[in-house]
Amino acid sequence: MPLSAQVKILRVLQEGEIEALGDIQTEKIDVRIIAATNQPLEQLIMDQRFREDLFYRINVIQLRIPPLRERPEDIRVLAKYLLYKITNRTGKRVVDFAPDVMKVFHADEWAGNVRELENVIESAVHLTNTDMIHLRDLPERFYSDEELIKTTGTLKEILEKTEKETIEQAFKRCNRDKNAVMNLLGIGKSSLYEKIKKYNL
Repeated sequence: MPLSAQVKILRVLQEGEIEALGDIQTEKIDVRIIAATNQPLEQLIMDQRFREDLFYRINVIQLRIPPLRERPEDIRVLAKYLLYKITNRTGKRVVDFAPDVMKVFHADEWAGNVRELENVIESAVHLTNTDMIHLRDLPERFYSDEELIKTTGTLKEILEKTEKETIEQAFKRCNRDKNAVMNLLGIGKSSLYEKIKKYNL
């Protein structure tokens, strides 16, 4: 907030009145101010970038919200809430996180706090092909190639797991109508029945 605006806010708080643009009379108001900042106002006062009198006027009750990295116990609750919020908005059915996802969530620094967590989850919701968010659905910074292979298994295991999950999703979308599943996946009847038997679906 520029110093010129700070002067106006201070006057409003001190006098309890405002003057609308083009008006010649002031109007009495009764307001309470809730202010938030991610900058150290005490330092800004020393740097003469924030008025000391305004600081003491608004600094009546101070609440400090610690960054997400300082409250890892909140990550699971926040992640579950954000997943619920995002899936409700997008209409995509994703219900949970794989255990390894929560593990990397707790290990991250979250420089962007809750907003960054929400963005990561929203991206994963759009990328996942299952009803659960897996490590492979997250941005690459959350894992190395070695960790992904170790977590998900060999190439054959990864392909089989992906194939099984894709068929399961198709059955859900098609209400277990096999003809609709075949059309959706672009496979024949014998191939579908072979995979149903293979994956015990």
